[in-house]
Amino acid sequence: MNKLLGIDLLRGFAAFSVFYSHQHIGSLISKFTGLSWFTSTDLIGAVYAVPLFFLLSGYCIHLSSFKQKELGEPLQLKKYYFNRFLRIYPAYLFALLFSVMVNYVSYDKKPSLEDLIVHLFVGQGFSSTYFNSINLVLWTITVEAAFYIIYPIYYRINQTKGINQALLFSFLVSLISNLICFLFFRNLSISVIFFFTNLWFGWCFGAWLCDQYHRQPDFFKSKNWIFIVGAILCFFVLLQIYHFDNELIVHNTINILIWAPLFILTLQSEKFFQHYKKWLAIPLAIGISSYSLYLLHMPLILFKNFLIHKYLNNNSYILLMAIGTILIPLVCYFSYRIIEVPFFNLRRKYAVKPHTNG
Repeated sequence: MNKLLGIDLLRGFAAFSVFYSHQHIGSLISKFTGLSWFTSTDLIGAVYAVPLFFLLSGYCIHLSSFKQKELGEPLQLKKYYFNRFLRIYPAYLFALLFSVMVNYVSYDKKPSLEDLIVHLFVGQGFSSTYFNSINLVLWTITVEAAFYIIYPIYYRINQTKGINQALLFSFLVSLISNLICFLFFRNLSISVIFFFTNLWFGWCFGAWLCDQYHRQPDFFKSKNWIFIVGAILCFFVLLQIYHFDNELIVHNTINILIWAPLFILTLQSEKFFQHYKKWLAIPLAIGISSYSLYLLHMPLILFKNFLIHKYLNNNSYILLMAIGTILIPLVCYFSYRIIEVPFFNLRRKYAVKPHTNG
């Protein structure tokens, strides 16, 4: 299967939105222009970008094994896990060590040995204490790793029972997980709210979209799809109106699903993107380096702010922020080329041949 430009564009949008939010670009523009509504643009990255990443991840992981599934072959677990490890861990380890260095140089802050060990084993998402202690965004890698580990269960059910039954199974898992949180916990910790089983249905919905799109593309012109989109929109609106204890658990899943209509529209626009590919060079570059941008933008922002406040003229803060907004994605692109690409090549060397952007 050919590389899909739409996937890279969505990845780039999601990663840049998170960076945009953490850099408070909307707030800075609002302050500089006097247009207060710009402040609300930070909300996209703060609330909705990570859910988009989860939907994209489910789609891409399923697409990477789609050929095996169509041939009725079992998932080759050794290759699958090796492939996933090389995809996420080397860049993650680099980002972790870079974050530790920046925290120490900028703020004389050192992680405890326990904190470092937890992060080395990607366990920070399971701990409220270490959830975002070193780098604000690394908790999501715990969730992603958990999704990768249990995906073969989804694959097996899909292979033996069908994609709808696999999605139903993921829904039941997330429903039970949500109910346990509602019934047995009053004040949920952040690690419980974002526990991977609470989010698994949303991630698997991305895999379901992949299966439907590549086997039955006409489904997305049917009344059933219109009904699904309508139901998602209704739930989304209701959650904005009615509030209840621990509602964030439900919000997180709906915030994944709400991207589905735009996601499918983007896939359906692939010919358009291919036609205008040369005009999309910058957003596509951000897209292919989105993982590095996501992992590294926080320590780079902290280091930039440290340099500005310590060595440069604070009166030029807005200008320096603007320069940083350009330089940080550029630095992350070079990190992608230096850190990520060699491990892509290693995957190919060991005949772990990806069929998608994942």
